[in-house]
Amino acid sequence: MGKKELPGKKRKKSKSSTDFQELGVGDDDDMLALKKQKAKSQWQDIKKMTKSIKELSEAMKKLQEVLLTKVDLLEVSLKKEIAKNEKFLCCFDCEEAKGNNSKTIFVKGFNNAKPRDEIKHELRNFFRSCGGVERVFVPTECKTGVPLGSDK
Repeated sequence: MGKKELPGKKRKKSKSSTDFQELGVGDDDDMLALKKQKAKSQWQDIKKMTKSIKELSEAMKKLQEVLLTKVDLLEVSLKKEIAKNEKFLCCFDCEEAKGNNSKTIFVKGFNNAKPRDEIKHELRNFFRSCGGVERVFVPTECKTGVPLGSDK
């Protein structure tokens, strides 16, 4: 079933036809059949690899979901533990907060953006002109530590 060759002319062999002739295949139809078989085999390999990649991708997604769930659970448990162990320093428990008497004044509306010590210093300097200042108490919000006193 091969092609007829003219006398005196030899057919040029491609590299692939030489490979097939070494296998004992000399006919073009046989070569074509082997090429198709090889292509089909490669196509099946590609399908298998694609399927494997999809399966691995699904497995990775499931693992990521599990890990994210565990991280979320760990985060929640850590927040609970921190909340249990967290003790706020509340300034109302200190010695400065006690001792309200007739010489005590209450000041509100001062700038609470400054640190507590700076606010105390400025209030002490401001009220010195009125007389002796024995103590200055600037209450702070227990959880945040922000000085109370701004009534905006």
